[in-house]
Amino acid sequence: MRPPSASGSRPKTERRIITLRGAVQGLGVRPTVVRLARSHQLRGSVSNDQAGVRIDAYGDSRSLTAFLKELAAAQLSVRTIAAEATVDTELVPQDFSIGESQREGPTATTVPLDRRVCHRCIEEMNDPSNRRFQYPFISCTQCGPRYSIIESMPYDRPRTSMARYRMCDACRVEYENPDDRRCHSQTNCCFDCGPQWWMIERGSRERLEGMDALNTVADRVRAGDILAMKGLGGYQLICDATNEQTVMRLREAKRRPRKPLAVMVKDLDHARKLVSLCPLEIEALQGTDGPIVVADVNHVNEYFATLHSSIHPGLRQLGVMLPTTPMHHWLASHLTIPLVVTSGNVDGDPLLYDEHEADERFRGLADIQLHHDRAIIRPIDDSVVRCIAHRRVTLRAGRGLAPVTLPLIENGRSKTLHPQPSLAVGGHQKAAFALCNGFQVVLGPHVGDLHSDEARQRYLRQIDSLDQLYACRPRCVAHDDHPDYFSTRMVDQCVNQQRLGSNVTGSKSFDWSGAATISVQHHHAHVVAAMLEHGWLDRTVLGVAMDGTGYGEDGTIWGGEFLLATASRFQRVGHLRPFRLAGGETAVKNPERIAIALVAEAIGRENLVCLHNSLRELLGIDAGQIQAILEVLRSSAWSPTCSSVGRLFDGIASIVLNQSHRDQSNLEQPHCSYEGELAMRLESVCDVTDQREYSLPIAEADPFQLDWRPMIQQLIEDRGNGVTAGAMAMRFHRGIASAIVAVVHRFPGIPVVLTGGVFQNRILVELITSKLECSRRLGLPGIIPVNDGGLAAGQLAVALSSHSAESQLCV
Repeated sequence: MRPPSASGSRPKTERRIITLRGAVQGLGVRPTVVRLARSHQLRGSVSNDQAGVRIDAYGDSRSLTAFLKELAAAQLSVRTIAAEATVDTELVPQDFSIGESQREGPTATTVPLDRRVCHRCIEEMNDPSNRRFQYPFISCTQCGPRYSIIESMPYDRPRTSMARYRMCDACRVEYENPDDRRCHSQTNCCFDCGPQWWMIERGSRERLEGMDALNTVADRVRAGDILAMKGLGGYQLICDATNEQTVMRLREAKRRPRKPLAVMVKDLDHARKLVSLCPLEIEALQGTDGPIVVADVNHVNEYFATLHSSIHPGLRQLGVMLPTTPMHHWLASHLTIPLVVTSGNVDGDPLLYDEHEADERFRGLADIQLHHDRAIIRPIDDSVVRCIAHRRVTLRAGRGLAPVTLPLIENGRSKTLHPQPSLAVGGHQKAAFALCNGFQVVLGPHVGDLHSDEARQRYLRQIDSLDQLYACRPRCVAHDDHPDYFSTRMVDQCVNQQRLGSNVTGSKSFDWSGAATISVQHHHAHVVAAMLEHGWLDRTVLGVAMDGTGYGEDGTIWGGEFLLATASRFQRVGHLRPFRLAGGETAVKNPERIAIALVAEAIGRENLVCLHNSLRELLGIDAGQIQAILEVLRSSAWSPTCSSVGRLFDGIASIVLNQSHRDQSNLEQPHCSYEGELAMRLESVCDVTDQREYSLPIAEADPFQLDWRPMIQQLIEDRGNGVTAGAMAMRFHRGIASAIVAVVHRFPGIPVVLTGGVFQNRILVELITSKLECSRRLGLPGIIPVNDGGLAAGQLAVALSSHSAESQLCV
């Protein structure tokens, strides 16, 4: 006890009511506060509420001040919301304890994210003397499921799928002891009181349970079987990545002929044998979010040679991950071989997560199934990241990263925005949505492409689920300009209280009646998402927006845009010279059609003999097919106009990779089996030692255009001179980068952002960065996905900005 004051009287008891904001739930903050408060001889309580963590502390002024300083030193966002200098001592609690959570008001605190199992839990799981030895659901306050098991906030066990498991006496002692690292760990459990697991074989109802199940699973995977395993956020398909027959069988079952597959290895040393890792990639690989990290392959290592070539066909990059859950750790440690770990679904369908559906749905996909009985409330895919220009870039925001908290408002206030409850529904591919409940703004997890009924149903359920979690009934709903996107049509139907069409069987209409709607141009949304990433919403920027497809204001397909933009307005100041897509969507899957259109315009259609000879030589297709495509190109109805750099990549790749096919007979003829395939393969063949570049001059107009015709002419000449595919690919990348830099120099003093799926290309971004980083303020991709997965973040910022003072474009 502290001695009395010099006057002989005790210090007066004062009271402070404090709120801790931000990521303060699900991380053991309350036990930490209890220990800290008791060390300062304070009394009172700490509890979760919808705003964060609420502290009601009693003590003398000096002790309270020291307590607050230590809270701030722990990097907690502290807000004192009440202070009383005189307190009736009879009402003061006798101790400092963890109180009951409060549920009043909307969710204003960060929803805790799923976390990779920590090293301390793994050490305990591997310790034969520990009571949790080999228990695959071990966790603590620093690791384990969070978002995927939450039913509602604040985050407490009764509001999660752990509520059904009553803690045993031993777990209860840990849970209630503030000095134990499992104090108020909402996932605390063990063999006696936690989730259980079992294995079944395809076509059988017999179950193997406990360690018999795990041992059998390991033996079967080693023997070449495909495993469907219920993970943290959903089912995953797992197999031996070195077994050619098994990998090809998995691809056939998933209907995923060439899209790369992620590989899981037991530890960092094994990861280094597969890929070359920089310090930033190592940090990402070992992070608490546990993402898939896309890195350059390590060809010189013999261990890499054990992978079957179909894991990442035609690519120099490989997606690698470390074990994320205790179950993954057990499996990887016992098998010691690289494992394919991919989402448990047929390609294009949503992730499966319910064991009651799994048996039927996995009959054609997996030989054995490993289930557990802990319910997944919120299914979520693995996150995918890549390191570009010394920055970690999100390619897919999933487990451990999403929902992504967006820095649009703080404590319900913003200097530039009016934070009214709003929703943004994203696009059609890589769909994700964003919401603002008036107190915080988040970008939801990746759902996927909205082509199938199942994907659309999952998308609608996730919107409804997160609306409830964040208590958000939107007054404004933002959507893409494209009138035929499912998300756009859904907004119109829901706002007008119409029943959704039969293509969303079983879904319910959302109560958005009376909400305003705002249509946001696709590339403006991309640019504003990048502005949000860098905190530039109060500025005018030059947005370089390059992707595959976006509905333009003139009704054509945009995708190579230079926009002078604020958060609420934009002006199209330049773009790629337009060209036609022969057959529209057909050209996306068959990029030789794009190549024919480019070559025809670069050479001149009137010179048919030269044109036919060039195309036959470049693409290796017969004259009849060439002539048929040229006829399609004459029709504007069958061949829409586009200014897409993504499609330019496809056309160039069709020519360059066709040469690569001739150089290496083991490669397939270039065509697209998944979005972005040819652009990724083109990046992979680049010979970075080649210093030449193709010309992409600026044609003066209003708006100006980047003229790709000289580039095509130079490419044709190089092909005729026997230049390698690697050199041609690199010259194309350098040409695009130099053209972008030339445009940027036309707008001195204005910040620049790079956005759109094209800028997932590391070579392109780093070429631009090397030319601009010393002379310009350059906003590069980062936490918000630069592809359509980040579209909703930009849409939402535009919607919120539209309710603030009108922004003017200022050069």
